[in-house]
Amino acid sequence: MKMSSWIFLVISGLLIISGLFLCNYARAKAPDDAAIDGYTTSDDGQSYTELDYSEQRITNITLNLKDCEVELRGGADEAKVELIGFKPNSYIGSVTNKTIKVSNQLSFLDYFTGGSFAGVWRTLLSLTDDQTETEPEVIIHIPEDQSIKQYNLTFTNCNVSVVNITGESEINLVSTGSTVGLNKIDASLLDLTCDDTELSVLSTTADHVTCEMGGGSIIARELVTEDIVFSGKEGEVNLIETDFVEFEMKMTQCDLTLETVYKQGSYVRKIAIEDGEVYLGSLLLGKEDESAEDVVAPGKITITLEEGKVVTKYGDRQLVTEEEIPDTSEPTTAEPVTGEEAKSASEDS
Repeated sequence: MKMSSWIFLVISGLLIISGLFLCNYARAKAPDDAAIDGYTTSDDGQSYTELDYSEQRITNITLNLKDCEVELRGGADEAKVELIGFKPNSYIGSVTNKTIKVSNQLSFLDYFTGGSFAGVWRTLLSLTDDQTETEPEVIIHIPEDQSIKQYNLTFTNCNVSVVNITGESEINLVSTGSTVGLNKIDASLLDLTCDDTELSVLSTTADHVTCEMGGGSIIARELVTEDIVFSGKEGEVNLIETDFVEFEMKMTQCDLTLETVYKQGSYVRKIAIEDGEVYLGSLLLGKEDESAEDVVAPGKITITLEEGKVVTKYGDRQLVTEEEIPDTSEPTTAEPVTGEEAKSASEDS
């Protein structure tokens, strides 16, 4: 290597070292809440950025996050996004074209299409930042006057809470290795893809629900929907005090608990599981004010198992004993139970 090249490398190294020194010196001298080009720090020393979208009509929220704490709060007083604990140039947060976008799963082109570059000096400063290592946090505040039509949510190893979402939105959730809670949701569609995810759905209304599972568990309580479809390889599904007309499940391995509020009208339950257990609960009468003469809605339950088993009764009718394995070519079908039969079974128990 030529002598001039060595001299250039030495000078470059000195400039980098002096730049790092000056950045740290400036950080030490600046107040804790100082802002440089919009970059602020919170009381605990974490980076903090706020996006105000109160002047825009947002219809879409797109998140693609890994190793984060995430909150979506409906019914908020302010229209804003809070980004806490992200290192410079490690994420993109933008409000453009009626869309809120936050992502820390970046490609090179994202810096040119999705947000602004924080600068070389800030990247160098982050390398020497001694702030406490914590998971970044995203908090999205959604006022009632903001009508969000679509949520495209992708999470990997995240802890997620989605609360008080209204307006007949479409929610498309893809979750891997995460814990996700949906509470008090009003949606036209819940399209769920869950891989090794712990998902809870509470006090939620949706016109349609689809769920593809690749491990993990789902528990839903007080879910109201027209139809729900499960598919996938494996998982544990617990639907408690649920209210729907049609239910379909086709999975390789699943432990299913299904306690349904049956209403007047037809219903269809189609369950196909190769391995696992099916527990059918006893909430058969639906409304408590039904008289004994009322007949529970006509319908049909079809269960197809290979090595699995049904481990409970449907009303006073035993579908199959715990030791018996149904022939898959002749699915087990339960006839509808009348209000009188169900009442009698309840009194006997």
